[in-house]
Amino acid sequence: MVKKICFMLVFLILFSVCSISVFAAPDESGYDADTKATKEKYVTITKPEDGKNEITYNKSYSICGVTELENIRVELHRLNEDKKKYEKIVIDGKSYWDIGESGFFAKEIDLKEGNNKIMLVAYKISDDKKNTDSRNEQRSIFEIKRDKRNLLESIKDKIFDPLKSLFE
Repeated sequence: MVKKICFMLVFLILFSVCSISVFAAPDESGYDADTKATKEKYVTITKPEDGKNEITYNKSYSICGVTELENIRVELHRLNEDKKKYEKIVIDGKSYWDIGESGFFAKEIDLKEGNNKIMLVAYKISDDKKNTDSRNEQRSIFEIKRDKRNLLESIKDKIFDPLKSLFE
């Protein structure tokens, strides 16, 4: 009888624990696809240069920047074309980085093939790092295209494609 009660109690506890919903933060950042960039006021982006769009043949890309201010937090977001929303980029389990005393930051992100529309969000944080001023934020938006061809194929195409038309 005691075994049955213990078994039922353990079963009830396990059932209760397993049926609890797990709440995780959504991967969407809340920024729509039509979110506009703001002027640089916290972080100066050094790569990509001047917010220019870039083309690379690599599977990853380093985004770099500097600041002279203290207590600045940086987030990176990538546009999900299907959802028309920006999603936070998580690197080593973190979706934001506090810029240290050096004032320099660099994050290497993995690129998907094709266009990668990236938004850098920077804002001031308080000393206790709990209260952030994300309403007064900097948003910088740029595109990094990952070409599926390698560099050699791209050079070959640029040289030989015009020549092909001469002999046709």
